[in-house]
Amino acid sequence: MSQDETSELRAELAAAIATVRHQIEIQQMSDHYVGSGHITEDAIGELRAELSRLEEAYRDLGR
Repeated sequence: MSQDETSELRAELAAAIATVRHQIEIQQMSDHYVGSGHITEDAIGELRAELSRLEEAYRDLGR
């Protein structure tokens, strides 16, 4: 993979990581308003798993 391709992929991964982190924040706030604890917990768990995969891919790209 060329350096330009790697840089582009890193930028895309960074944007995806930021998006997922923002979505986690939104989900954490929504439980307060909606009161749907289990639904929110499940959604946050899925988002955290996705965040972990994205962060791992970002780290691996630097190796």
